[in-house]
Amino acid sequence: ELIHGCGLHNNKAANIVATCRQLVEKHQGEVPSSREELEALPGVGRKTANVVLSNAFGLPAIAVDTHVFRVA
Repeated sequence: ELIHGCGLHNNKAANIVATCRQLVEKHQGEVPSSREELEALPGVGRKTANVVLSNAFGLPAIAVDTHVFRVA
């Protein structure tokens, strides 16, 4: 119910379950701290990986939404 309002809730729920499984099975329950390993998780793209790197690990990473306009 918490993700229902986000849209595509069925896909998101399946990705959350699959990601949790991989974290337990391949990463001993720990969230990886590299962009490559994060993006290998189901449903995790560059934006989500950068959010995790920045907020969880304090690494310099910027989350850019696909709807941002180019400024030049």
